[in-house]
Amino acid sequence: MRSGLYLLGPLSDEDVEWITGNGIKETVAPGKSVIVEGEPLDAIFIILDGSFDVHLRNDQRSVADLHAGEFVGEISLLDSRPPSASVTAREQSIVLRIPRSRLNTKFQTDTAFAARMFRAIGTLLAQRLRQANQKLMQGAASEHDSADDIDPDVLEASAIAATRFQLILKKLSKS
Repeated sequence: MRSGLYLLGPLSDEDVEWITGNGIKETVAPGKSVIVEGEPLDAIFIILDGSFDVHLRNDQRSVADLHAGEFVGEISLLDSRPPSASVTAREQSIVLRIPRSRLNTKFQTDTAFAARMFRAIGTLLAQRLRQANQKLMQGAASEHDSADDIDPDVLEASAIAATRFQLILKKLSKS
Protein backbone atom coordinates (compact mmCIF):
# COMPACT_ATOMS: atom_id res chain seq x y z
CA MET A 1 0.00 0.00 0.00
CA ARG A 2 3.01 2.26 -0.41
CA SER A 3 1.48 4.80 -2.86
CA GLY A 4 -1.59 4.92 -0.62
CA LEU A 5 0.69 6.03 2.21
CA TYR A 6 2.01 8.88 0.11
CA LEU A 7 -1.34 10.00 -1.26
CA LEU A 8 -3.84 9.45 1.54
CA GLY A 9 -1.60 10.59 4.41
CA PRO A 10 -1.37 14.30 3.46
CA LEU A 11 -5.03 14.57 2.48
CA SER A 12 -7.70 15.70 4.93
CA ASP A 13 -10.66 13.59 6.00
CA GLU A 14 -12.85 15.85 3.84
CA ASP A 15 -10.60 15.17 0.84
CA VAL A 16 -10.98 11.43 1.35
CA GLU A 17 -14.76 11.86 1.68
CA TRP A 18 -14.78 13.75 -1.62
CA ILE A 19 -12.69 11.05 -3.35
CA THR A 20 -14.97 8.31 -2.04
CA GLY A 21 -18.11 10.20 -3.07
CA ASN A 22 -16.83 11.08 -6.55
CA GLY A 23 -15.16 7.81 -7.44
CA ILE A 24 -16.84 4.98 -9.30
CA LYS A 25 -16.39 1.48 -7.91
CA GLU A 26 -15.60 -1.00 -10.70
CA THR A 27 -14.88 -4.72 -10.88
CA VAL A 28 -12.00 -5.61 -13.18
CA ALA A 29 -11.81 -9.11 -14.71
CA PRO A 30 -8.51 -11.00 -14.83
CA GLY A 31 -6.50 -9.98 -17.90
CA LYS A 32 -8.36 -6.67 -18.33
CA SER A 33 -6.27 -3.50 -18.34
CA VAL A 34 -7.35 -0.38 -16.47
CA ILE A 35 -4.46 1.51 -18.06
CA VAL A 36 -3.07 0.83 -21.53
CA GLU A 37 0.36 2.12 -22.46
CA GLY A 38 0.13 4.94 -25.02
CA GLU A 39 -3.66 5.36 -24.78
CA PRO A 40 -5.12 8.55 -23.27
CA LEU A 41 -6.21 8.17 -19.65
CA ASP A 42 -9.29 9.88 -18.29
CA ALA A 43 -9.04 8.78 -14.64
CA ILE A 44 -6.84 7.75 -11.77
CA PHE A 45 -7.52 4.55 -9.86
CA ILE A 46 -7.26 3.32 -6.30
CA ILE A 47 -6.93 -0.46 -6.07
CA LEU A 48 -9.45 -1.57 -3.45
CA ASP A 49 -8.97 -5.33 -3.78
CA GLY A 50 -7.03 -7.76 -5.94
CA SER A 51 -3.71 -7.44 -7.74
CA PHE A 52 -2.36 -5.95 -10.94
CA ASP A 53 0.76 -6.27 -13.08
CA VAL A 54 2.52 -3.26 -14.56
CA HIS A 55 4.12 -4.08 -17.90
CA LEU A 56 5.53 -2.41 -20.99
CA ARG A 57 4.05 -3.03 -24.43
CA ASN A 58 7.26 -4.46 -25.88
CA ASP A 59 7.92 -6.66 -22.85
CA GLN A 60 4.98 -8.46 -21.27
CA ARG A 61 7.00 -9.34 -18.15
CA SER A 62 5.72 -7.66 -15.05
CA VAL A 63 7.88 -4.72 -13.96
CA ALA A 64 5.81 -4.12 -10.80
CA ASP A 65 3.08 -5.76 -8.74
CA LEU A 66 0.28 -3.61 -7.37
CA HIS A 67 -2.14 -4.47 -4.58
CA ALA A 68 -4.90 -2.93 -2.45
CA GLY A 69 -4.20 0.66 -1.47
CA GLU A 70 -2.09 1.51 -4.51
CA PHE A 71 -2.90 4.47 -6.76
CA VAL A 72 -2.34 4.28 -10.52
CA GLY A 73 -2.60 6.88 -13.25
CA GLU A 74 -1.20 9.75 -11.20
CA ILE A 75 1.62 10.53 -13.65
CA SER A 76 -0.81 11.06 -16.53
CA LEU A 77 -2.92 13.20 -14.21
CA LEU A 78 0.07 15.50 -13.79
CA ASP A 79 1.31 15.77 -17.35
CA SER A 80 -1.80 14.84 -19.40
CA ARG A 81 0.31 12.50 -21.54
CA PRO A 82 -0.62 8.89 -22.29
CA PRO A 83 0.68 6.34 -19.78
CA SER A 84 4.14 4.84 -20.27
CA ALA A 85 3.06 1.38 -19.06
CA SER A 86 -0.03 -0.82 -18.91
CA VAL A 87 -1.73 -1.96 -15.71
CA THR A 88 -3.56 -5.29 -16.01
CA ALA A 89 -5.57 -7.26 -13.45
CA ARG A 90 -3.91 -10.50 -12.43
CA GLU A 91 -7.10 -11.70 -10.74
CA GLN A 92 -10.63 -10.39 -10.30
CA SER A 93 -10.05 -7.02 -8.68
CA ILE A 94 -11.93 -3.95 -7.56
CA VAL A 95 -10.86 -0.35 -8.19
CA LEU A 96 -12.21 3.09 -7.42
CA ARG A 97 -12.09 5.05 -10.66
CA ILE A 98 -11.83 8.82 -10.14
CA PRO A 99 -12.54 10.66 -13.40
CA ARG A 100 -10.02 13.31 -14.40
CA SER A 101 -12.85 15.73 -15.24
CA ARG A 102 -14.16 15.58 -11.65
CA LEU A 103 -10.65 15.99 -10.26
CA ASN A 104 -9.94 18.99 -12.50
CA THR A 105 -13.18 20.67 -11.42
CA LYS A 106 -12.27 20.02 -7.77
CA PHE A 107 -8.76 21.42 -8.33
CA GLN A 108 -10.23 24.63 -9.79
CA THR A 109 -12.75 25.13 -7.00
CA ASP A 110 -10.67 23.93 -4.04
CA THR A 111 -7.06 25.06 -4.33
CA ALA A 112 -6.19 23.69 -0.88
CA PHE A 113 -7.26 20.21 -2.03
CA ALA A 114 -5.22 20.67 -5.21
CA ALA A 115 -2.16 21.70 -3.21
CA ARG A 116 -2.44 18.68 -0.89
CA MET A 117 -3.01 16.27 -3.78
CA PHE A 118 -0.18 17.60 -5.94
CA ARG A 119 2.21 17.66 -2.99
CA ALA A 120 1.31 14.06 -2.21
CA ILE A 121 1.83 12.98 -5.83
CA GLY A 122 5.12 14.89 -5.96
CA THR A 123 6.32 13.14 -2.80
CA LEU A 124 5.32 9.77 -4.24
CA LEU A 125 7.17 10.42 -7.50
CA ALA A 126 10.24 11.71 -5.64
CA GLN A 127 10.35 8.49 -3.61
CA ARG A 128 10.03 6.38 -6.77
CA LEU A 129 12.93 8.30 -8.34
CA ARG A 130 15.05 7.78 -5.23
CA GLN A 131 14.27 4.06 -5.32
CA ALA A 132 15.20 3.81 -8.99
CA ASN A 133 18.46 5.70 -8.40
CA GLN A 134 19.29 3.48 -5.43
CA LYS A 135 18.69 0.33 -7.48
CA LEU A 136 20.94 1.65 -10.24
CA MET A 137 23.70 2.41 -7.74
CA GLN A 138 23.42 -0.94 -5.97
CA GLY A 139 22.79 -3.10 -9.00
CA ALA A 140 19.83 -5.41 -9.46
CA ALA A 141 20.97 -7.97 -6.86
CA SER A 142 21.38 -6.63 -3.36
CA GLU A 143 21.00 -8.27 0.04
CA HIS A 144 19.45 -5.17 1.56
CA ASP A 145 17.50 -2.95 -0.74
CA SER A 146 17.40 0.37 1.07
CA ALA A 147 15.02 1.61 -1.64
CA ASP A 148 12.33 -0.13 0.41
CA ASP A 149 12.94 2.29 3.27
CA ILE A 150 10.03 4.62 3.78
CA ASP A 151 10.59 8.36 4.23
CA PRO A 152 10.20 9.24 7.95
CA ASP A 153 7.55 11.88 7.20
CA VAL A 154 5.53 9.32 5.27
CA LEU A 155 5.95 6.78 8.05
CA GLU A 156 4.34 9.23 10.49
CA ALA A 157 1.33 9.60 8.22
CA SER A 158 1.05 5.87 7.48
CA ALA A 159 -1.35 5.11 10.33
CA ILE A 160 -3.61 7.94 9.20
CA ALA A 161 -3.39 6.75 5.59
CA ALA A 162 -4.25 3.16 6.57
CA THR A 163 -7.24 4.38 8.56
CA ARG A 164 -8.41 6.49 5.62
CA PHE A 165 -8.08 3.55 3.22
CA GLN A 166 -10.17 1.41 5.59
CA LEU A 167 -12.74 4.22 5.70
CA ILE A 168 -12.93 4.22 1.90
CA LEU A 169 -13.41 0.44 1.85
CA LYS A 170 -16.09 0.62 4.56
CA LYS A 171 -18.07 3.37 2.82
CA LEU A 172 -17.88 1.66 -0.57
CA SER A 173 -18.93 -1.71 0.85
CA LYS A 174 -22.27 -0.10 1.69
CA SER A 175 -22.82 1.00 -1.93
